[in-house]
Amino acid sequence: MKSWRDGVEWFGLQESQRIRHGSMIPLTVAESVILDKQVSPERVRAAVLVFGVIGQWSHLVAPGLLLCSDETYADESLFAAELRRAFESGIELPLD
Repeated sequence: MKSWRDGVEWFGLQESQRIRHGSMIPLTVAESVILDKQVSPERVRAAVLVFGVIGQWSHLVAPGLLLCSDETYADESLFAAELRRAFESGIELPLD
């Protein structure tokens, strides 16, 4: 049986070095969707789950919910296109 501490250590070793924080891509893409679709900023929402798996792939599982590999996330132009799809798909979702 492994301890919680062992699990945290293992997870830290599994983290992709490609994942970056502080990227301007979400803001840039969201602003583009707002202008192109002529919607208010609160209509442009999405969640992205990034998985450390091999290969480039993504899947829009529900309006505003994108799953993608870390390789897709690391490819800025591909990620921007997929994120745009996620933002656009969620525009008609009810506001909370």
